[in-house]
Amino acid sequence: MILYILGGGAALSVLAGGAILVYQLFYPHADKASPIDRSQRLSWRMPPLALLAAPKLPLGSRIGLTVLRSYLLIAMIMVIFRIYQLAVGH
Repeated sequence: MILYILGGGAALSVLAGGAILVYQLFYPHADKASPIDRSQRLSWRMPPLALLAAPKLPLGSRIGLTVLRSYLLIAMIMVIFRIYQLAVGH
């Protein structure tokens, strides 16, 4: 049974990876970073935090972070349920 679960998870991962690759093929990421002028490197200063924009995460990073958050939420619910079971005595 464990091997079936692991195989199913692996198959889902491969399918999700293929779907992401196909999506990137049809919608390529067009934002290429412009070259950085490093001539004044020693005098660089960070702008105030209030002036900085939020970073734009690529699709893969957003999906990965969503999976991690979901995993943490499910794990937290399972721990709370186990504590409840131990407290009630079942």
